[in-house]
Amino acid sequence: METSLPSSPASAEDMCVVCQGGDPTQVGQRTTWVGNSLPFMATGPASSLVDAGQSPARGSEAEQSETRPKGPQPDSPDGRRAKRGAREPRVVPHYVDTRQGSLLPLGRRKGSAYAYCFQCGSVQLVPLPTKEKLARLYREEYHESGHYHLAAEANEKQRRHLNSRIASLIASLHPSTDRRLVVELGTGWGSLGLEIIGRGLSYLGLEPSTTMCQAAKERGLDVRQGSLETLESDSALQGRVRTFVTLSVYEHLVDQTDALRRMAAVLPPEGRIVIQCPTASVPRIVGRWQRRLAPRRELPSLLGIFAPPWHVCMPSIQGVRLQAARTGLVVERVLASPSGRNSRLSVRLAQILQETVARSGHRLFGEGWPISACHIFVLRHAG
Repeated sequence: METSLPSSPASAEDMCVVCQGGDPTQVGQRTTWVGNSLPFMATGPASSLVDAGQSPARGSEAEQSETRPKGPQPDSPDGRRAKRGAREPRVVPHYVDTRQGSLLPLGRRKGSAYAYCFQCGSVQLVPLPTKEKLARLYREEYHESGHYHLAAEANEKQRRHLNSRIASLIASLHPSTDRRLVVELGTGWGSLGLEIIGRGLSYLGLEPSTTMCQAAKERGLDVRQGSLETLESDSALQGRVRTFVTLSVYEHLVDQTDALRRMAAVLPPEGRIVIQCPTASVPRIVGRWQRRLAPRRELPSLLGIFAPPWHVCMPSIQGVRLQAARTGLVVERVLASPSGRNSRLSVRLAQILQETVARSGHRLFGEGWPISACHIFVLRHAG
């Protein structure tokens, strides 16, 4: 039996923050789903992804009697007749159209729920934290939360391999003779900034954390505390930007499309935006398999990809292309990202293995290769 959702408009919690419901021609329509047998999901608005907690396929007897067919069924649409006495199939909740949001449950991590979009494939927190709450957490708590290294030296050692690759890519896009700025959104302790300066480029960092901003300044970097709003409000910086870069920052943004729009407004025609971030394919695969095999178990860290409340949204490649199109940009290149190098041998070996598999698969099969935890995107103005 199909269960229709209430007729009220779709709320923000029902919608994918990346594609706002998938195909833009379907946004604003409504959805129904079938059944009620996965954890974190109930027959109701998507906010129930957070509140529902019943175990798989163990609803009330009334619910099961409503959702499971009784006895032999009539001929199916393809002409085959149901076998008499065959075991009744378990009803698994699924969306039957695309009209009331686009999110399906993935799992929980540290008390927060992740969902994935069945339209664009992106993974996000449900519900999304507010920008104001995240801004306060970054200012006051991020530097000691354990998500990021507590010391600049440890961070630089782990990320040296990754920073070098990103800085070399930027140098290939931004000639050293061009004295316009490379602006990094989310400087952290400043390790990437030092690599960029080392290649003869002009650098400006934007960092919301008070502690990290001060630490980066002490290392000789030009860093402003704040975000893109800080850049927009400084008239002295207008016309001085050539390249934007975000390294392991894009997944922290509540409104990624708005951030792209703000960067595009400042970017010159020949400029580039370089984004390195974890993408949705691997966490979506891991989450969906765990939901089938161990639905009550918490999602794994997955080398830091599932990290609430900091990692708000891991977009899919398709999702980034859609975000770019909505902001007048186009994805010029997609690359499998190199990994960091953790000090723990077991983690380092896992990172090396993941990087090897990702880059080899990407080289052979292109963007469709699913086992790539992180990607690098190069964006430019369309046309």
